[in-house]
Amino acid sequence: MLWSICLVILVATASGQESGFPCEGRADGVFADLEDCTVYHLCHGGRDYQIRCPDGYFWNDDVHSCRLADIAQCCSGQGVCEATSYAEDVTLLAGRVQTLESDSADVQGQVSSLTTENTALRTQLTSLKDRTNNLTVENVALRTELTSQQGQVSSLTADNVALRTQLTSLQVTAADLQGQLDNISTVPIVPRTTISAKVISAGFDDPGYLGGRGEVWVDGVQYAMNGRGYNLVTVNERTGQMEDSVRFDTYGDPAAGVSLRDFLRGLPNGRIVLIAVHDEGSRYSGDAMAELNSLGAFSPDIAHRTSWAMISKKGSKTSWFVEDERDRYAGPTVIEAEIPLSI
Repeated sequence: MLWSICLVILVATASGQESGFPCEGRADGVFADLEDCTVYHLCHGGRDYQIRCPDGYFWNDDVHSCRLADIAQCCSGQGVCEATSYAEDVTLLAGRVQTLESDSADVQGQVSSLTTENTALRTQLTSLKDRTNNLTVENVALRTELTSQQGQVSSLTADNVALRTQLTSLQVTAADLQGQLDNISTVPIVPRTTISAKVISAGFDDPGYLGGRGEVWVDGVQYAMNGRGYNLVTVNERTGQMEDSVRFDTYGDPAAGVSLRDFLRGLPNGRIVLIAVHDEGSRYSGDAMAELNSLGAFSPDIAHRTSWAMISKKGSKTSWFVEDERDRYAGPTVIEAEIPLSI
């Protein structure tokens, strides 16, 4: 069947033209050329039509068809072709068909491989597009961050300029202060020789001091705790510096008198002592009377809500010693003294 199809194709594809082949006296039919194996003649009504086989084909008069050159034998002499074996022809054709099928399979394999490769390339292309999109988004984010960083750098630069300006101003101020300090250092420092003391004591009912008052001022600074009972401030007799500020509630604390006594006993001789009674100081103060007397007090045993104040020095009687008291409703008691320091 395959061989017949090939013959039909070969006959259909042969080309021809009218020639001078001796067709006179010949019956109508197809005849081989006497010299050229690729040509045959169609005689019809005494006229000759020369037909040439396609390239690679010879005319085979035995089968009256153009056949492949590798299975056809060229006509010779009077155009008579040697007999050929159809089995050999079929075998050769089958071999060519198998070769073509093998080539076709190879082509199909290549097509399949190319298709697979194309699919892989498309996948890579899609991946690259996604990566490109991601990089684009990342690039936008980086540009945004860069813009933000540039803004921060600009802001920091402005701050730096402002700080440098402030630093320059401070350096100028420091130079001025140093100049003033240099001038001051040339002035001899006169050591302090005295302190100014003021003590205010008010009972609960004293006019203008409702609830009482107990203040101790040294050189204009109030150091007392200003609470109910005895308010004491001690000052160093050499430096004039405040050392202790304590309070003993001799109205509400039964042990306050003993605590006041022990505190006074513990002071070193020479210490300046300033005392102001706030509100009420008589109730539990009995245990401290002897120590108060040793400081020079004349009337420490006061009545209920009497105001009482004292400026003294432990261990010796001084010219600046001051003590005073006012009865209930007659206060406050206010005393002052200029106290020389022991230099």
